[in-house]
Amino acid sequence: IQQQTRHVTVQGVETEQGYISCEYFVNTAGIWAREIGRKTKPPVRIPICPAEHFFMTYKPHKDLEGRNLPNVRDYDNQVYVRQFGSSFMMGAFEREARPYDVVKHGTDPDWNQIKEEHWNHMRPYIKAAQDRLPILKEMEYTHDALLNNPDAFTPDGRWILGETPEVGKYFVS
Repeated sequence: IQQQTRHVTVQGVETEQGYISCEYFVNTAGIWAREIGRKTKPPVRIPICPAEHFFMTYKPHKDLEGRNLPNVRDYDNQVYVRQFGSSFMMGAFEREARPYDVVKHGTDPDWNQIKEEHWNHMRPYIKAAQDRLPILKEMEYTHDALLNNPDAFTPDGRWILGETPEVGKYFVS
């Protein structure tokens, strides 16, 4: 087995304020990590798929005050529920989430406006979460409880953590 050595390692970063010399570079840019990787010379491939992530919050419930409950992730129904103060937050991790276009949406201030179609989209996930945690059937939420934020997903749903194969001392987290 012949061990290959990298011919390219991080030397610094060119910014709008000028060049910054550095020994290591850590790309923690989330949904923009892929775009930053493409700007590297040579380019670094980061398999991030920015996608819309819908989640919602419930109104506070007196029985949750002072509690510390575990997070629940139901992989079969693609939902998660976690305590959010004296309330719950519920969201969907969809197998085929709507892509989030970092170029288009970066200039569209209304991309995350919640519409009735989003509520229709979320109803099966809300029901699945209620079936998993029946207390959610008692919990109230308002029409403005549904939110949409971009999130970074990988094709296999796992973390990207470590040094890149293309450029030495270039790390992704």
